[in-house]
Amino acid sequence: MDLDTSKISFTECKPMKTKEGTGSMGNSIGIRYEGKALLVEYPKMVTPFGVGTNTDMNNKNNVTGYNLALSLDREYENDPVYQKACELDEFFIDAIAQNAATWGLDDADRNDVAGKDERGKGGLWRRLLKWSMKKNETTNKKEYLEYPPRLELKLTAQIQGQPGSQSATFSTNFFDERGRPIKPVTNDNAGDVCPKFSEVQAIVSWNRLSQGSAYGVTFKPIAKQLRVYPREQLPNEWQGSGDGEDEDDIELGESEGFGEVSQPTDVPVPEEDVGYTEDEPVAAAPAPARPVRRVIRARPAAP
Repeated sequence: MDLDTSKISFTECKPMKTKEGTGSMGNSIGIRYEGKALLVEYPKMVTPFGVGTNTDMNNKNNVTGYNLALSLDREYENDPVYQKACELDEFFIDAIAQNAATWGLDDADRNDVAGKDERGKGGLWRRLLKWSMKKNETTNKKEYLEYPPRLELKLTAQIQGQPGSQSATFSTNFFDERGRPIKPVTNDNAGDVCPKFSEVQAIVSWNRLSQGSAYGVTFKPIAKQLRVYPREQLPNEWQGSGDGEDEDDIELGESEGFGEVSQPTDVPVPEEDVGYTEDEPVAAAPAPARPVRRVIRARPAAP
């Protein structure tokens, strides 16, 4: 794995202003790799939900952003991506605990940051690995569901209009399976460009941590480029031979039919809560067979 945690550093903690510039939204801590901005390539992974929508907590008709979840396989314990993500989570937990006082977390210790269990429940660090949970109606407590973990990406888009009638044009660059740019991608066609259960290879910006008093420290990797390998599906029209009216019935033996048909079982259930680049889009290189995430480019940070 090319991503060496000893080469990761952080910039000075700075307050984040509201859009109106009249108040603070918490703090921002920049991420650097060998002193430069960091781009990371994610391997080809399945997106169970396709392009997701973020909405205002107080107004579900108000779209505030878009996201993409990438699911690990059911046998994730042996996946290098899972192992590296666990290592990175531990690295960030240590860094946050060591800098708690200067990052706005007062006297929080490592246990406060890490959470109540190995998956980070109740912790001040919102892990890279996300786990599906559901409230138990009997105990009224959230419990983990039996789905593999996932990684979440932020998609950038220019959103216009009023709640209920908004439109969006994505700044994140999309490419087809052959590496050809797809433009424009909007909220109207995003579901066709990146359908549910597609495989996606991503080039992602790891730019900063965000700290707020209400939610601890979060990290939202920003997708710069997405190469989509859509799930193959039959069109709605019948693709078989004949019209079915004059064909003879054929009795099938026990082993001659289609067999059992089942829906995918490795699909996580989404939680309720879950920039713009002016560079010309370039074709992303084909992903090697199930590599871990790696640093693909480190460019000088903007002054």
